[in-house]
Amino acid sequence: MKILSSLFIIILLVSCGVSKPDINETKIESNAPENLIVHGDVKIQSISTLKTDTALLIITYDFYENQNQGLLPFQDSINFRIVDFVRSNTEFEIDYDPNKKLSTDFFLKQLTYFDSLSRLESDMLEEGQLWEMESTISIVEFEKFVELDLSIWNYTGGAHGNGYASYSLISRTNGKELTLSDFITDIPTFTELAEKYFRAQNEIGEDVNLTDAGFWFTDGKFSCNENFNFADGNMNFLYNNYEIAPYSAGSISISIPIKEVKPFLKIQP
Repeated sequence: MKILSSLFIIILLVSCGVSKPDINETKIESNAPENLIVHGDVKIQSISTLKTDTALLIITYDFYENQNQGLLPFQDSINFRIVDFVRSNTEFEIDYDPNKKLSTDFFLKQLTYFDSLSRLESDMLEEGQLWEMESTISIVEFEKFVELDLSIWNYTGGAHGNGYASYSLISRTNGKELTLSDFITDIPTFTELAEKYFRAQNEIGEDVNLTDAGFWFTDGKFSCNENFNFADGNMNFLYNNYEIAPYSAGSISISIPIKEVKPFLKIQP
């Protein structure tokens, strides 16, 4: 297994009642390894005109290059998902735009746009504050599929910030996203196994009703979701905030040892 990771981080420090910050530093570094994964950094330091507050924006990224020469289906699929993920969290746009291609300039423009929206709101409010965002993009390559891990935490106003993480397992053959049924045989029996680990890892007794325990599973019946990956010798499921429990519960995960999962697997990680 080969791990290729891309870290996409934006840190905005709090600013209250200040004038528009100026972008005073931009730095781009990139290199293209033989495996066509481009790695680089984009950094923007935004300083208020009053010189009292700063915002440091950083993206460290990987993506598949040579888009003009054509990518393999799974590489193109990964790049498309990265573009969509970044735009949805910086432009708050989810429409498909075929002209949006990954490049070092793409990440810089997305940071600059997000910063401009934050500064606009800060100017409109008497005691506005700059937004915060921290996001990670990781690519993990397996023999038969590629795993794309995306996570985001941001604060753009309101009582608290929000975040989520998602896993996409992409077929190397055709670039399609694989589902639980593509990996697991006999899902009802597998679900019983997963519930055993869910209860144990969340300290819920075997006879305790899940609804009574504060979870939001339909009809109180445990079910696996489609947000899973393979790491650290386990098959892991992640339930994001508000998915099966209140915000105060945070994200909830299950880790099942791969040796327990192997009898069910159609595709070996």
